[in-house]
Amino acid sequence: DGLLAVVDGNDIDSGTAAEIGAASALGKPVVGLRTDFRSMGDNDGSPINLQVEFFIRNNGGAVYRDPKTAASRLLKLIEKRGG
Repeated sequence: DGLLAVVDGNDIDSGTAAEIGAASALGKPVVGLRTDFRSMGDNDGSPINLQVEFFIRNNGGAVYRDPKTAASRLLKLIEKRGG
């Protein structure tokens, strides 16, 4: 019904990035979890790659640092869709 994607590390895992893109294309909510404090984005204002961030935000998701907040947001998005 949705995807909670861990986007830690110096670069997002290619499999995780593919799953984020696929879920977004299918209209499923995606929430990112980034506990890594290092920036890896295309610009200083983004903690992750801008294209991946777009796919996360495409269906109402966002990137969170706290696992409980990320899980709660994903649950709300799934419930909103009637899942």
